[in-house]
Amino acid sequence: MRSADEFMTRLKAFTIAMPYRLSLLFCLLSVCLLGQDEGYRTHQKITDDRIYLRWEPLSWEDFEYAIQGNLSLEAYAVGGSDLRPELRLLESRTIQPLPYENWRNALSDSPWDTIALAAVYADQLDAALREETFIAKEYEDTAEEERQARWQVSNYALGYDWQAIERSGLGWARPRDAGTARYAIRVFPTLEGDTIYYDLDLRDYSPPVIPPLEAKFRNKRAELQWRTIDAKPTFFAWHLERSISNGPFTDVFELPLINDYDSTRTVDEALKYLYHTNRFPSNADSIVYRLRGQDHLGGRSVNFSEARGKGAEDIRFAPLLTHTEQTDSNYAIIHWEYDGETIDLVREFRVVVTDSVGGTYEVALGGIAPSVREVAIPMKYRSNFFRVQAVSTQGTVYSSFESLVIAYDDEPPAMPRDFTGYIDSNGAVFLSWVTSDEFDLAGYYLFKGYYEDSELAMITPDPLPGPEHVDSVNMVTPNEVVYYQLRSVDFRGNGSNFTPILALKKPDVYPPAPPQITKIDNNNSRITLDWTTSPSPDVIAYRLFKRRLDEGEEYRLLEEWSVEDYPARYVDTLVEAGPAYGYVLQTVDDDGLISDYSQPVSIRLKDYGLLPPIQGFSATRNEDTKAIDLSWSYDQSPRDFYLYRAEEDKSMALLKVLSGEDRTFSDEGIRPKQSYRYLLRAVFADGKVSPFTEEVRVE
Repeated sequence: MRSADEFMTRLKAFTIAMPYRLSLLFCLLSVCLLGQDEGYRTHQKITDDRIYLRWEPLSWEDFEYAIQGNLSLEAYAVGGSDLRPELRLLESRTIQPLPYENWRNALSDSPWDTIALAAVYADQLDAALREETFIAKEYEDTAEEERQARWQVSNYALGYDWQAIERSGLGWARPRDAGTARYAIRVFPTLEGDTIYYDLDLRDYSPPVIPPLEAKFRNKRAELQWRTIDAKPTFFAWHLERSISNGPFTDVFELPLINDYDSTRTVDEALKYLYHTNRFPSNADSIVYRLRGQDHLGGRSVNFSEARGKGAEDIRFAPLLTHTEQTDSNYAIIHWEYDGETIDLVREFRVVVTDSVGGTYEVALGGIAPSVREVAIPMKYRSNFFRVQAVSTQGTVYSSFESLVIAYDDEPPAMPRDFTGYIDSNGAVFLSWVTSDEFDLAGYYLFKGYYEDSELAMITPDPLPGPEHVDSVNMVTPNEVVYYQLRSVDFRGNGSNFTPILALKKPDVYPPAPPQITKIDNNNSRITLDWTTSPSPDVIAYRLFKRRLDEGEEYRLLEEWSVEDYPARYVDTLVEAGPAYGYVLQTVDDDGLISDYSQPVSIRLKDYGLLPPIQGFSATRNEDTKAIDLSWSYDQSPRDFYLYRAEEDKSMALLKVLSGEDRTFSDEGIRPKQSYRYLLRAVFADGKVSPFTEEVRVE
């Protein structure tokens, strides 16, 4: 919140928000409607004798374009019906700023007029006048900073002076025409080639309302506040006027107040109000305050909101809380004193309570007579922080210092929450939990054991403060899991329930043992492998690797299985007669440790000679059927075609055995946003096979 007089020394960046309004009238009249130009905000106002328009540029480029005299205006009187409007041209003119010499010679006493002149004619200002303005050399602006200042300061300053708006070429006014109830005005062309439209209907117009002004009258002062958000499209600043004992109204501020925080953004609710405490000479005076808005066209609102009242003497002291007592029946007895000089101004005493330091207080007992100095109140919380408040006849509240009264306690504290932890490779156990803010909490006892079904032993003779603790375990012992529990204890020895048992697995530093391949065989077209399971109990996955020995390949992953899907046998059909193949197995345990390779095995398929290769193998995505269409040509008559497929970068697997007469296939078993790879070869009745095709890929 700030006063506009800040701009008397240095005016810089101000923005004023107002939603656009599109004129549907010009659509009905078949005028080429390009939409309201986004380079300007539009403001309009109707008074008893005139209509006012202003277009406020939203960038330096739009400001410069306007002050160079590039805009024209046409004003029409609108008659007829809404569906068949009749236009009568009232005025057509080019909008230009007042020439510099004319303006300089007729410069008014208004500081806003000087600011507007400097913004429009910065390059023509005489040196003496320039040094008195916001673009003086002392500010050491760059050329770009000066341009931005001219545009932004002009936007703000023009809101205070209609004459400056007209002289800048950024607004237009006209006396109301007799018999004309509706006007259509267009300003064109903007820098972007668009048109700004205004539609003014005098029949529906009423001056905008003003937000309510709230006032609380105190001893020779009034505490005032108001919101502004609902009126922001029309008013950007606020005047507060005051009248004393039916005297004339005078402005409380030299310049109106602005509140930039009153918006739909999530901010402190208190910031969304404008506040002012205004003092006056006597409580005997009748005081009237009026709130008016400053519109964007240099005018003060016709309407106002009003608050009136008188000041009154008020209490000046808080009660003195002398002492409190705790009873076995869980009542707190509270004693206080109060200065007798202003006791006649006290309407009531009340006692408020909360359960924590700095907590939110609530009324525990109200309506206590001004003559009373002691009350007994049942204690709602274990920790009760009490205050005594004096409430005046005017509603002023003064509070005493707080006093803590602890209730009689035979209840255990809350069980610790979110008990968790882990064991590192060195045997250090890191435990953590969420602590409680109970006032009488002494700490936490920790319990430990190595068997889930047996009772855990307490390992902390003194309560732990929390929320963390480091323990240790023996990494050599064979047990894999260590068990922990936690409970809270208060200063009276009351213990909470135990937390659920926390089972922590010790890190595994030894990798699992691999399985062993027991048999490898082939039938000249496929290789079959059999193997044993791993003896390690914590194995969660098996991996099979393969390589071509003749070509010196590294082992590559062929398949991986979880323990639940473990087959103990694998048939590899992606082999050819001639090359030698090697295989190994590997296991992974539940700690991510990987075994060594198993003893490798190898085998070679006898080469009976390959038949001619398949030609033209291709794959395309079919958008209509959401499938992948495959096609090929082959001048032989095989018994079957073996089609293989792999998803993404996974291993190839047999997808389909096709008839030897097929030359196309549509793969409908695909998933969106995946890539697929395909291989194909021919198999003949005598066991001979063609070479694999080149791999094709479809995204």
